[in-house]
Amino acid sequence: MLAMSRLVPIKSEARVVDHRKSPRLAPEQGHFPVIMLTEDGRRFESDLCDISSGGIGVSGGAPVKPGERVRLGIRLSENVAPYDVAAEVVHQSADHIGLRYVI
Repeated sequence: MLAMSRLVPIKSEARVVDHRKSPRLAPEQGHFPVIMLTEDGRRFESDLCDISSGGIGVSGGAPVKPGERVRLGIRLSENVAPYDVAAEVVHQSADHIGLRYVI
């Protein structure tokens, strides 16, 4: 059984200017699993850090590079099949990957 919770708005720190076009949401507690599939067939599992109408942030340091296209399986509910979306890596660090949705 998945330990899922609701998504809540992320509050930016007063000293940080957020240039995003869409507000981000993050899990209040628990986790939302995300499966990442690369174009060359690699598969990585991570957890959702934040999500918006323009993209998603996931945990982990999967070996992907900015500009790389991936497919994401995003599980937001135990009762609904994972959402399947195409995305492009925008930035990657040791513990976070930022992706934007692509059509």
